[in-house]
Order: sequence, then C-alpha cells, then structure tokens
Amino acid sequence: MRQKFLGNLIFLILANLLVKPLWILGIDRYVQNQSGPILYGAYFAVFNFTYLFHIILDAGINNFNNREVSRDASFISTHSSAILNIKLLFSLIYVAFTCGLAYFTAFDKEQLSMLHWLIVNLILLNFVLYFRSNIAALQLFKVDSLLSVSDRLLAILFCAILIFMHPFGASLNIMHFIYAQTLALGITLLVAMGISMSRTKAFEYKWDIAVIKKMLLMSYPFAIIGILMTLYYRLDGVMIEQMLIDGKEQAGIYAASYRLFDASNMIAYLFATLLLPMFSNMIFKKESVEELTKTATYLLFAASALVAILSILFGDQLMPLLYQQASDEWIIIFQLLMVSFVAVSMTYVYGTLLTAGGHLKLFNILAFLGLILNFGLNLFLIPTYKALGATWATFVTQFFIAILQIIFVMIKYKVRFSLGEISKLSIYTLTTITLTFLCVHYKIKLFASISMISSAAVILFFALKLIPLNSFSRLIKRES
Repeated sequence: MRQKFLGNLIFLILANLLVKPLWILGIDRYVQNQSGPILYGAYFAVFNFTYLFHIILDAGINNFNNREVSRDASFISTHSSAILNIKLLFSLIYVAFTCGLAYFTAFDKEQLSMLHWLIVNLILLNFVLYFRSNIAALQLFKVDSLLSVSDRLLAILFCAILIFMHPFGASLNIMHFIYAQTLALGITLLVAMGISMSRTKAFEYKWDIAVIKKMLLMSYPFAIIGILMTLYYRLDGVMIEQMLIDGKEQAGIYAASYRLFDASNMIAYLFATLLLPMFSNMIFKKESVEELTKTATYLLFAASALVAILSILFGDQLMPLLYQQASDEWIIIFQLLMVSFVAVSMTYVYGTLLTAGGHLKLFNILAFLGLILNFGLNLFLIPTYKALGATWATFVTQFFIAILQIIFVMIKYKVRFSLGEISKLSIYTLTTITLTFLCVHYKIKLFASISMISSAAVILFFALKLIPLNSFSRLIKRES
C-alpha cells in the first residue's frame, strides 16, 4: 500500500506544483498588488463569508461518498441519483441562506456583487469535488490528479489573456478574476461529470424520498465535521473585516499571508485525498494502518517543517519581494501562519484516519473545541492586535487540534513512534535550521539559499532513512 501511495502522491504533487504556485504567486498575487490591501481585503472577507456556510452544499456527502465507494464501487450506481438530488436541493438552500444573511452584514454594494458570483463558483466547485470523490474512490488517482489542477490551469489561461491582451479594454480586476474562475470551474465540472458517469454501470435519475432521507442520516456526521472545521478555518477573515474600523485593510494584510498559507495547505490536502480512500479500504479489510500513517507523517512533517523554517528565516526577504506594501507586521503574520502549517499538515494525516475509521463523534468533539477556542481567541485578540491577533488565534488552535488528534490515533490504532524515529525527525529539523542560519549569516542570495537548503533537506531525509530509498527504487522499476 505504501508503494501505491508514494507513486500516486508523486504524480499528484508534481501536477499541482506545476500549476498551483503559478496561480497563487502569479495571478492571485497580481490581483492583490493591483487592487491594494483595502479592495482585496473586501474581496477576502466576502470569499471567507461564502465559505462559512459551504457545508450546506455538501452536507458531508463528498467524504461519506469517498469512504463508501472505496469499500464498494457499486455504491455509485445505487446512490448517485439520491446524492445529486440532495446536492441540487441544498444548493438552493445555500443560495437563499447565504444571500439572506449577507444583507444583514456591513458589506457594500460592490461586495454583494462579488458575493453572488462567488456563490456560483462554490456551487460549481462542490459538484466538481463530488464527481472527483467518485473518481478517487475508484482508485483512479492519476485522473483525479489532473482534474485537481484543471480548473486552476484554465483560470490561469483566461486571466493571462485578460492581463496581456486586454480584450475588454481594461486589465485584470477582481470581478474579471472571479468570472475567469467561474468559466474554468464550469468546464472542469463537465469533464469530471463525464468521466465519473462513464464509470457508472447503471444510472437512473429519479426522486426517491426514502433513499434521500437514508443518505442524509448516514452523512450528517460528516456534515457536522465540515461545518465546524470550516468555521474555525474561515471565521477569522470575516471577524477582522466586521470588528475593526479599518477592517478591510486589516483583512487585506491578513489575506496576503493567509493565501500563501492556504496554498501550502493545498499540498497537505492532496495527501488527504489519497489517504481517505486508502485508509478506508485498509480499515474495511482489517489491515494495519501504521506503516501508511508513518509514511504520510514523515513526508508531510519534513515538507512542512522545511517550509516553516524557510519562512521564519527568509520572511523578511520573501514578503517585500511578493507584495509592494509589505511591512514588519506583514512579515510576522506570514511567519506565524507558516509555522501553523506544520500543525495543519498533521491534521490532514490524523484527522483523515479518524474520518476513515468512522470515529466521527470524536472528530466532531475535537472540531467543536477548536471552533470555541478559535472564536474566543479572535474575539479577545482582534480588537487589540488586529490581523496579528487573528494569526495568533490560528496558531494556537491548529496546534491544539493537531496534538489531540495525534494522541487519539496513537491510542485507537496503536501507531507508535520509537525513540529512534523521533530522534531522526529531530536531527532533520535541527540540521535544516542550522543550514538556514548559515545561509542567512553568510548572506547567500535568497533563491540560491532556498535551492541549497531544499536539496540538502531531501538528501538528509533519505540519508536518515525516514522512508527507505528502495521504496522509490521499486516504484520506479514498477512504473517502467
């Protein structure tokens, strides 16, 4: 199973590394710099607001569907009709609820215009994710990998046309930015739906109340997880904008670093998309998950620790390079969020295992504790420390949840890390920190430093045998 995981993971990460950085560091950063922190902060607040309630669209169906199809492929044929009916119904509820609530906020006319199109985008994305959950659960990981970047690749193409060719007489602005994503998501949905349906042996669209009720009863624990997780991931951006006099500007400052943090999370999320069907299948067959859990932990910890270390020691060079208005406050926020990425990475391993194992009540309790902690910290810290206060709230919440999830997994699945394994991770981390300090001390150029440290970290990872090199050798031979 580790061989299969590594092979598909390499393909998935390569596909995303070719596209996602270009989107975040190219198109998204271009829009942020063109718009300035105030206008982009207004967009970021609305974007987060739409995400607060996106679980209404899903109702926990995607994760539930992924787990069930991983165990029995015929689930697609027997339940697709009910799932599509639920999604259509809940899309209407989501539109009514989100639009109705938005009119009681302090959003201005321009923000409300953004809101309507962002709602459309989120509905399209949700249907894409449903059809992708079928494809991933059928172990078609390479197809899913390509679909995971197709919407961004198309959006990059459309935005590049707007930036360089000016077909509408003006350069790319935020509304054009949103429209480009709408078109890209629409095309991706058609492709994903076509592939998923082609794998369905028998499909009959019908409205069956009994089946719909059954599906909702089975998926509601997943829905609760989604609601709680979304709230404590997205609440901060809305609270900053709504609680402060200069809320739009502060939300824009926070968004500059949060978008980079979010981009890093995409890589960790890719692990979860592979791990959920694999864990589900292994648990269903009563196989041990220890080796796969450790493999995912080593890979994600090594990657996230490297990102965190580079962000801390080179943050003062990276942020001004990326954003014209970057100040010391921007740099500190960026550094704290990227350290939080280490904790988030671990939740994508251990939270996914808890979900695959059906420990949904436990997961919901942990998520609820995270929400209460995050909301309380934001309420207390934002009025005084503004965007930096929200950053500290994220930092504390993410590490709190990650530690609890790791403890519960170690208890329930008897995943144990020996003193030698912990020592290897410690040596890896301390050596990477030392190399980075030396590059800073001797004032080696930024990109040369990052290249050398990253290369050394990869060599060190294999030298310490955190994952045996022969695993990759066998994988390459098999693929050949």
